[in-house]
Amino acid sequence: MVIGDGIITPSISVLSAVSGIKPLGQEAIVGVSVAILVALFCFQRFGTDKVGYSFAPAICIWFCLISGTGNGKKGWLSLGGVILCITGSEAMFVDLGHFSVRSVQISFSCVVFPSILSAYIGQAAYLTKFPENVGNAFYASVLDPIYWPTFVVAVVAAIIASQAMISGAFSIVAQAQSLGCFPRVKVIHTSAKHEGQVYIPELNYFLMVACVVVTLSFKTTRNLGNAYGICVVSAELTTTNMMTLVMLLIWKISIWRIILFYVVYVTIESTYLSTQLTKFVQGGFLPLAFSFVLVIIMGNWHYVQKHRYEFELKNKVSSDYCEHVIFVLRDNRSKRNKK
Repeated sequence: MVIGDGIITPSISVLSAVSGIKPLGQEAIVGVSVAILVALFCFQRFGTDKVGYSFAPAICIWFCLISGTGNGKKGWLSLGGVILCITGSEAMFVDLGHFSVRSVQISFSCVVFPSILSAYIGQAAYLTKFPENVGNAFYASVLDPIYWPTFVVAVVAAIIASQAMISGAFSIVAQAQSLGCFPRVKVIHTSAKHEGQVYIPELNYFLMVACVVVTLSFKTTRNLGNAYGICVVSAELTTTNMMTLVMLLIWKISIWRIILFYVVYVTIESTYLSTQLTKFVQGGFLPLAFSFVLVIIMGNWHYVQKHRYEFELKNKVSSDYCEHVIFVLRDNRSKRNKK
C-alpha cells in the first residue's frame, strides 16, 4: 500500500497544486503536472539528504502561508461562530532513517499542527461567508496580492509531500529486499551518516512512469481522490494491525491496553475504509490492484528463495568432505607424477 501511495500521492499532490492556475484548461494542467513529476523523479538520484536540505525552507514558507488562508478581516470576524474545524485529516509520513524522533516532534508540534489547524479554521470561516466557493475553498480564500506566491509555494509543497512517499517507498523496498521478500534491485546509499537514506534507480523510474500514467488517466483530483482514500486508510489499518503485534509480542504490555488500542483505532479506520470501498469502481481499485500485483511478486520471490535456501542447506557439502576430496586429488596427482 505504501508503494501504491508513492504512486498516487505525487500525482494527486502536484495535480491539486497546479489546478490553482485559473486560466489554464484541464489538459494544460495535466501537462504541467506531468512535467513537474518527471523533474521530481529525475532529481531523486542526488539523494534524500540534498533534496531535504533544499526543501526545508520552502516547506516552512508553505506552512506560514496556509496558516493565514481564509483569515482575512471578514473571515476573522466570522470566527466567533466557528467553534472547531476538524473537517480534514493530515497524514504525516516520516521515515526515522531520514529524520530523528526529536525533529519530527518539534516540527509537527510547533509548525505543522498549528498551521494546519489555523488553515482549516480560516477556510471554515471563509465558507460561512462565501459558501458558494466550497469546491475551491483554499485558493478562493487566498488574498489576490499573494495569490501567485501562494500558488508557487503550493506546487513546491506538493513536490515535498511527494518526496516523503517516494523516500518511504525506497526504504520499504530496501528493507524487504534485505529480508528476502523482494527481487534484487540496486540500492544506492546516498548518505555517509544515515543508513536509511537510499536510492533505488529501478524503483524510481517505475514510480515515475506509473505517476505519469495515473495522472494522464485520471486527470482530476476528484477522480484520484477515490483511489487515494482507499490507499491511505488501508495503510493506516495495516499499520494498526502490525503495531498491535509489536505491542503483544515485543513490548509485552498489558493485554487490556492492547485491546483498548486495537478496538478504538480499528473501529475508526474500518469505518473510514467501509465508506471508501463504495468508491471502488470509480478508481478505488487502483491501489488494491497495485498491492495485489506486488504481493504476488513478493510472495513468489520469498517462496523461491526459501526453497532455494532449504535445498542448499540440505545438500550442503561439509568442510571435512571438501578436505578429503582435495587430499585424494593431490594424492592421485602425486602418484601420476611419480609414474
